[in-house]
Amino acid sequence: MMTEAKKCWKLTECVAHTPGSVTCLSLGQLTGSILATGGDDKMVKLWVVGRTSCIMSLAGHTASVESLRFNSKEDKLAAGSLSGVIKIWDLNEAKLMRSLSSHKAAVSCLDLHPFGDFAVSGCADGSAKLWDIRRKGCIYTYKGHTEPLTCVKFSPDGRWVVTAGQDSVIKIWDLEAGKIQAEFVELSAGATDLSFHPSVLLMAAAFQDKTVRFLDLELFQSIGSTLETDMPTPPRRIAFNPDGNSVYASCGDTLKIINVEPTALLETVPVGWGRLTLADLVVSARHNQLIGAGFAHSSVVTYVVDVKSCAPYVTPAPAQAAAVLSPPDKDRPTTTSGRKSFNQPEPNLVPKTKTSKKKAALAGGAGAASVDEESSEMQIHDPEAYNDIFAPKRALRRSPSPPSSSSGAGAGASRPAHAFAAAAAKPFTPPTKESPTKPPDGDQRRAAPEPASPPPQPEPRQQPPQPSPPQQQPPPTRDRARSREHRAEAAAAAVTPTPRNNGGAPAAVSVSVSDFLPQQQQPPQQPAESDEDLVSKFRHPHQSFMSVIGARERHLRRVRSMWSADTVKTAVDCALLIQDSAVLIDLLNVLTANQSLWTLDISAALLPAIRDLFNSKHASYVETGATAALLVLRQFSTLIKSTLSAHGLSPGVDLSREDRAQRCRVCYDCLMQISSALASPDTLSKAGQTGRELKMFLLQLQL
Repeated sequence: MMTEAKKCWKLTECVAHTPGSVTCLSLGQLTGSILATGGDDKMVKLWVVGRTSCIMSLAGHTASVESLRFNSKEDKLAAGSLSGVIKIWDLNEAKLMRSLSSHKAAVSCLDLHPFGDFAVSGCADGSAKLWDIRRKGCIYTYKGHTEPLTCVKFSPDGRWVVTAGQDSVIKIWDLEAGKIQAEFVELSAGATDLSFHPSVLLMAAAFQDKTVRFLDLELFQSIGSTLETDMPTPPRRIAFNPDGNSVYASCGDTLKIINVEPTALLETVPVGWGRLTLADLVVSARHNQLIGAGFAHSSVVTYVVDVKSCAPYVTPAPAQAAAVLSPPDKDRPTTTSGRKSFNQPEPNLVPKTKTSKKKAALAGGAGAASVDEESSEMQIHDPEAYNDIFAPKRALRRSPSPPSSSSGAGAGASRPAHAFAAAAAKPFTPPTKESPTKPPDGDQRRAAPEPASPPPQPEPRQQPPQPSPPQQQPPPTRDRARSREHRAEAAAAAVTPTPRNNGGAPAAVSVSVSDFLPQQQQPPQQPAESDEDLVSKFRHPHQSFMSVIGARERHLRRVRSMWSADTVKTAVDCALLIQDSAVLIDLLNVLTANQSLWTLDISAALLPAIRDLFNSKHASYVETGATAALLVLRQFSTLIKSTLSAHGLSPGVDLSREDRAQRCRVCYDCLMQISSALASPDTLSKAGQTGRELKMFLLQLQL
């Protein structure tokens, strides 16, 4: 009888700061594989989630560290102290970027802009400040709260700053105008945490009155709330599921799973983190796992919850089924129906009337502090782990690697600028006590499949066949038919998409070629196989093929359900998340046939995956990637070149310009790497005439 899958388990527990205690903690929101801790020993330490050894220590604060926050790329870290000083480190370069001091009290919360060089900080005196990291100045001070702030966050599109405090008020500030956009004042308690919906104008807020409320950011009103009886204690941290249909809330010793629309409690998962001060939650979309991290005294503890084994992915209780499950054939889930998306671009993001005021504030450099290299020491304790996580790809390959170094240099060259080679590529597995024949921990972690997929059966080991004379070719034996049956069953069980390998091309699920090739024969030692064995020999490869096609059909249906006239970008993100080259090729064929659907945002999202197609062994994949890259060049080459040439020359704060420049930089870097790939005669021959035309266009793009 099959045992029920384990829903949650403790991952690690270690002493982080001694002497002294841990005061704050933050998880990287991109992958959930990096962790930062701050203590009253005035130190900031970095850890790999799942390990108990510190990889880096950051010194420089003169008071206890009270707040921490990674940026969206996890290559920068901001830390606020009890004295009101904020320090921002560049983790790729292993150096202190900025030291900002203007607060009169402790920095209680922080956030970094999703794409610009800006930061926002909340203070214990009720004020919040917007900082320009590049120019080392305070741009604006947001006032109006009467109690200490508990949470400050940028909206996903970078337009708004949301502040929440203990005074039972949530304020939304317009970043460009520098004034309040809206506020929620009819709240019965102070907020403990905020979380934005991944795609639409919706926000979840946790409150001290033991409720979680959902706030519509288009109409600026509350649309739903949990009951006070649903939670025994106030929720500490909340996080949206990547699909946006549910919210996870840490409450006492449990994790509460809440449906968004209609608002309803789906499931309560007992985790066991009640003794901790739970400081952060991250949902890893790649592995369908939730990572929770908390601290108690000088110790830091991490927990893992298998999201796929919880509601709404498993069948809920009958009383809740009608309110939770939605028909699979709907174009969009109910959460997003009728709501605008954060990703919709609008022109004139920064009013010109505010430029002079911001320029004056920046010129003054209010709150700026010089970076003293000696006063901020960075000590790397684990160089190997640091290089795996933070070391960027500093050089762009202009020619293919020589054959002698393909195994080493090729792997390093294909790694992205931010590659979690050791931590983010594998899901966390629960501890086991049985199986005396289980492999060592390292092998078990390497061989662990995704939580929602059953493990494939190992192929039985066989003796190598004896060479036979060329004139003797009897039919295959019964034992070989059975071995092929085992091999076909293993192929059918392993048709789930595999994660991307260090930024390279996604490993496409394919049929085993050996199932279709004639097998080497042995001299006749047993009677010939029967008709049933012959039928079985042809049937099992077909079943494996149908399993692959069935998985591909499910993926395409999933992308199609996200596709509508206004949500092409959402469908593109869904296809990239699946990480199946065949699905990506089908999507590119549709987009290249409808050139009007392309935008700079879609190009920046697709070009990293298109770049990886040039490493494929399939000529059709390379040719499709070349066609898509050529289409991007024809439509956006002038915009990319002019934007990057003029970037940094105009004064003032223009978020739309910063966003456009970032996307143009992503497109330019990917196109230059495609140009390097086309320098290989083998790749150029696979790309055909389109590749040669693309190579000529790329020569004109170089700055």
